Amino acid sequence: MRQLIVLTGLTLGASAIAQAATDQQLADEVAGQYQACDSSAELILPLARSGLDLVPIYANGYEAETADGSPFNEQGLDVLLRQPQDLQAQLAAYMACETPIMRLTQGQALLAAAATEAQADSAMVAFYQHGWSVGADELRVHGGIDSMADLSGSTIGVVPYAAGLDLLAEATRSGREQAADSWEVPTLVTADAPAKWLTDEEGVDAFLVDSGAPGDASVLLSSQSANRAVSGIYVVRQDYLEANRETIEGLVTALFNAEEQVREDVTTQVVDWSSVADHLLGDPEEEEAARTLWRQVQTVGVQGNVDWARQDGGLRSFPRLNAEIAAELQALGLLSEIPALTLAELDYGTLAEGIFDQRRAELSSFDPEAARTLLSEQREGGDIDGQTLVRFEIYFQPDQDHFSAQQYAEDFAEVLDAAQRYGGALLTIEGHADPSLFLQRRSAGLPEQLLEQQRDNLLTLSEARAASVRRSVLAFADEHDVRLDRSQLISEGLGIRDPATGLCDGEPCPISTDDERADNRRVVFRVVEIEAESAAFTPPTTW
Repeated sequence: MRQLIVLTGLTLGASAIAQAATDQQLADEVAGQYQACDSSAELILPLARSGLDLVPIYANGYEAETADGSPFNEQGLDVLLRQPQDLQAQLAAYMACETPIMRLTQGQALLAAAATEAQADSAMVAFYQHGWSVGADELRVHGGIDSMADLSGSTIGVVPYAAGLDLLAEATRSGREQAADSWEVPTLVTADAPAKWLTDEEGVDAFLVDSGAPGDASVLLSSQSANRAVSGIYVVRQDYLEANRETIEGLVTALFNAEEQVREDVTTQVVDWSSVADHLLGDPEEEEAARTLWRQVQTVGVQGNVDWARQDGGLRSFPRLNAEIAAELQALGLLSEIPALTLAELDYGTLAEGIFDQRRAELSSFDPEAARTLLSEQREGGDIDGQTLVRFEIYFQPDQDHFSAQQYAEDFAEVLDAAQRYGGALLTIEGHADPSLFLQRRSAGLPEQLLEQQRDNLLTLSEARAASVRRSVLAFADEHDVRLDRSQLISEGLGIRDPATGLCDGEPCPISTDDERADNRRVVFRVVEIEAESAAFTPPTTW
């Protein structure tokens, strides 16, 4: 296993072996800045350079200080918005109780915990999930890396404490699973900006960037596909929460109301984008850039916070995300130990009383016909395997179009997990059939018309198998109280077009064993990454 190499500042030519994990380095930077909070502490709310932060800007009446009639004002709050800062600056202000709240991702919260947990009073308590990055973050790669497994032993460039570390954790988690025993932890190199990594001249195999960064390096994983990887949240100091619990509850209620109205205002095109650009980008003229930030996120509202706060191990819940991200960041040398982050245990349903927030469960993100066309093009172009993020198979008995769902409970759980992680990717269910009988009949010299009929019969059988698996997956999701976007699951029958035993001169290769026949009686499940601009994908950020 290679050591973590840290390249600091802009002096990229000089490197040094890290003497401490990144969370300890961050803690050292703010050592001695702790001050206690009490009920008189000013309510300063930090912003992040993210479209999610349109919600608190709206909640404050588009002003830095709370405007009359705004959602915050209606809750009796006096809020001062602070323009985006990096994690170090936020943490320093947080420890001094200048801003008792931080706006970060869950990965960033894990990095900050070594500092905040040094004192019980300053420990972070998470109380609100804004939503997810949906295309704002990318892991790009240079030649030779075609899958997450290929990240094994690679060198990856990152900006210290960046939000994209959450996406990197998802990539290495997936790579570890794919590579299994052959996995070697990647080496990380860091710099204040990724400019030199845009070419392959710096010895970096992969690097994290914002999606708008220049360069033509391939995108291995984007938060467009892995749109449940980067979770934007608010945390509050323990002592401030204890002294000001009603204030935090009012803040959440106002945010819920603002989030509901913001989605309507985007649709009706009445958002004050100039003010948003001023708050988030420091330039009121950058309206289009502000709109782009909004298109790259998805707010979650009331139901999203209820799901996020589940303590029973919900698929994309706060505890599960923390555990997954922390395990990867620790393996990468960024965390010295896994911290115990906690939730505020708010009753979101009561705080959101009267807010209508059910429509998002009914929205579809994919056009099935456009998706099938896209998948056909990927198969014909030979690149569908390169776009596959997750893959496993389900097998059938001869001439059977049904199967024991219980036998594949673990695989179905993986399907639900993949659907939650990769909401911007297609979940394809490909049915296949055994070509043995077709080959026997062709060898016997049957007329082409009868052979075509046999092809059609096998195609129908493969379609029935795929449809059976799709129905079982949806039923399994209902049984486990997991909401799925049904448009994301595309079932198709491929008949004998792509047998597991391969093609010979465009036809299925000869089959001689029972094992080979069994291998062909299958359904292949894939999570397939697609381009953000694809006509198959209509993300809910367009509301």
